[in-house]
Amino acid sequence: MAIFFAVRSAFGLEPLEPRLQMARPDPSLSEDVKFRLPLSSDTTTHYYFDRDPTAGDVAWNGTSQSYNGHKGTDFSGGPRGRAVFAMANGVLIAKVDGLPDNDGTATGNGNYVRLNHGNDRAGLPINSVYLHFNAGSVSTKPLGSVVAAGEQIGGVGTSGNSTGLHLHLETQLNRVAFDPYTANGSTETSWWVNQGSGSPWTAVNTPKLQPGDAVQVYDLPFSSLTVRGTIAGTSIGTTANNALGTVLEGPTFGAFNNDYNNSLWVWYRVQWNNGLTGWSAQNWLREASDLVAPTVLSSNFLFETSPHKVSVRFSENVAASLTASDFVLTRLGTGETFTPTLTYDANTQTETLNFGRVLPDGNYRLRIAAGAIADASGNTLAADFTDEFYVLGGDANRDRTVNFADLVILAQNYNKSGQTFSQGNFDYSPAGGVDFGDLIVLSQRYGTTASLTTPELLTAGERKRRQMIAKSR
Repeated sequence: MAIFFAVRSAFGLEPLEPRLQMARPDPSLSEDVKFRLPLSSDTTTHYYFDRDPTAGDVAWNGTSQSYNGHKGTDFSGGPRGRAVFAMANGVLIAKVDGLPDNDGTATGNGNYVRLNHGNDRAGLPINSVYLHFNAGSVSTKPLGSVVAAGEQIGGVGTSGNSTGLHLHLETQLNRVAFDPYTANGSTETSWWVNQGSGSPWTAVNTPKLQPGDAVQVYDLPFSSLTVRGTIAGTSIGTTANNALGTVLEGPTFGAFNNDYNNSLWVWYRVQWNNGLTGWSAQNWLREASDLVAPTVLSSNFLFETSPHKVSVRFSENVAASLTASDFVLTRLGTGETFTPTLTYDANTQTETLNFGRVLPDGNYRLRIAAGAIADASGNTLAADFTDEFYVLGGDANRDRTVNFADLVILAQNYNKSGQTFSQGNFDYSPAGGVDFGDLIVLSQRYGTTASLTTPELLTAGERKRRQMIAKSR
């Protein structure tokens, strides 16, 4: 097989720039730059980035090879003019066209294109460079034009300092070349959208944010993030770390002072919750994490059928954090506690507490402790939640007293089936029948009151006795 690679010569490649060795940087989610394969499919022969210039020509990553001083990746072979695509969204900042094959001169790049994909958090430009294009194939877009990932920018050739048809690809941070591949067995992060088993994919990285996304400022290295009236324009205000807003437009490239080589940033127009609407740099923006603590919206005692249950509705999904011990139900006056089994409905964010029985008569307090329940982002219930209810057999109309009104309800449903507690099924018979058994339940409690001010239930006699004592004081 013919070996195609850029010739090592005294001129080197891109002689106007030093070919520097650097510690390999990992891509950052803050900049959101990931590369797709610059071809429609991978090639069978590669010459990889030389990570060890002291070792001579060496095998790289267990496959193919590199050679001493090589500061890029060669995708070898043709055919001539084979389409070369932009690896990520960027701005065209340099290009040369019209040079012949194998000129062997100081124009070692041959025909080439350089794209800037924006600055990293340190303000350093992230570039990709594509060398040795066929004459006449270079993109005709003017410098400063936005180029989309997957857009054709040239065709494979052998112009400049080259011995055969191939694409020399170079990725650079601040004009210093680095290897975009992850070495086998390392903890490095690949610069490719998906490196797979070694071959990068042609898939395109999706934008970090989309219009409509809730957005948040994060990890500021300075006191506040500037909001600008126009892209890279003057400040109209600032937002603080963790500030929230909504994305209106973007992503869009813009450079301070039109310096696309050194000061190119990705921008989003955001409507911030502090009232500002303007453009901010992507590097300190992310999709808003949930900062809102869950709350209890409602609690309802489900007494109509057996077993007794309580439904607790939350403001958001907290299912993953819930355990039976989070819910403490206490019978007031006795201190007896009851442990439920849990069933969660994610559609309504409702937890149903099943106590497995008809609770004994009494006043009850349900307590949910602050900090015990959390949403998916780890926000916990900010304060204890408590709710009180009572159980009183025979109290069909739920007015806290068993009296003649409840007897009337029972009489109206006597000998009927399919009835609930409030229709006179006080003994919770499975068929819902209202009969003599329910009359016994009512008669045993007739005159009893579930007081709002005392934890225990009061019979008519006890209530009268306490009233007399109170009057005598």
